[in-house]
Amino acid sequence: MRKRRRRRLTFSLLTVVLSGFLGLVVLEVGLRIVAPSSDHYFIWPPYIQIALNPDPEFIPGVSGPTRFRVNSHGLRGDELSKENDYVVLAVGGSATECLALDQTEAWPRLVQQKINQTRKDMNAWVGNAGRSGNSTREHVFQVPHLLDALPRTDVVLMMVGANDLGHRLKHDQAYDPDFMQRADAEAIEIPRAFSVYPLEHANSLPPYKRTEIYARARTVVNFLKTHILNSGEVQDDRGESVERWRTNRRNASRIRTDLPDLSTALKEYETNLGRIVDFVTARGVPIVLMTQPTLWKTNLTADEKNLLWWGGIGDFQAEGARSEYYSVAAMKEALERYNRILLGYCGRSGVFCLDLASELPRTTEVFYDDWHFTEYGSELVAELVANFVEEQVLPESR
Repeated sequence: MRKRRRRRLTFSLLTVVLSGFLGLVVLEVGLRIVAPSSDHYFIWPPYIQIALNPDPEFIPGVSGPTRFRVNSHGLRGDELSKENDYVVLAVGGSATECLALDQTEAWPRLVQQKINQTRKDMNAWVGNAGRSGNSTREHVFQVPHLLDALPRTDVVLMMVGANDLGHRLKHDQAYDPDFMQRADAEAIEIPRAFSVYPLEHANSLPPYKRTEIYARARTVVNFLKTHILNSGEVQDDRGESVERWRTNRRNASRIRTDLPDLSTALKEYETNLGRIVDFVTARGVPIVLMTQPTLWKTNLTADEKNLLWWGGIGDFQAEGARSEYYSVAAMKEALERYNRILLGYCGRSGVFCLDLASELPRTTEVFYDDWHFTEYGSELVAELVANFVEEQVLPESR
């Protein structure tokens, strides 16, 4: 009797498992046939919300709590509505992303606010496509998909330079100046440029993450967390990771004072800028290129130097890393060369250009580390950007 019961129980369990598996297969096949999501490219998963509580001890000039909300377009910002008659897309790395700053304090959101306060004849919207670590390599692939996804775009803002330099310095002798000409460049860059992308680019992901079921379930969970449960993903909410990176720099195995040859990297940077600008302007959309401002200067105080963590070689952000780093003077000189390339490109091409690096004070009131903005710094950036857009780009009236 007991053996029969065990057999029946085992058979029942196998039946349930098999039925469930077959059901998932049918659902997956059905989604791929009837409603595939293969054309979606999102910087951030739609509806995700990140909660942080930055500690001024680690992130001076920033007070929490901080909320990071993503809309249905996968961009940080408000939902885009039919009432928004002036659409702005902000592209960049972590200085545009503004992860440590609250939704209402990130400079792209403040640009939206300032334009709407000044121009009563329009309803501006700014979508923040900033993502940590992204350089012009990623932007080359991001911008076309982002413009395709938005109903329309009236202007693109792009702050770039530091991550391109960082990529060159970090990879040292392994840097490949011809990477963007490789046949597999897009396949490699799409997963770096977007957190959600078509399954055709997902070969490096675990099998379950390549399914339509997983993609849909993640979107639903993100929506429920944000709109129903009013909660979100909790990252390093106090900013302790930044302090670990600072410690790594203080414990550097060596400080390099001489820069490597940057000529091929600068050429790649300018080529990437050209590809992005050509695509945007071909759509009839103006673009504003912005130089990258930083805290780096020749007369940093000891306290200011203690805020720095960037400029390492190899995996310098790993816990306890003993990497080589470049001196502040070397990093300052290198980024100035990138900024000059951008300014020169603007001068030759006639593209709008805002030299933020020359406009912002290099103080700890503006930056809480190498180049990330404090609340006050974000306000200054927004003021400069909004004024530039209003004076140089916007039509006089509607």
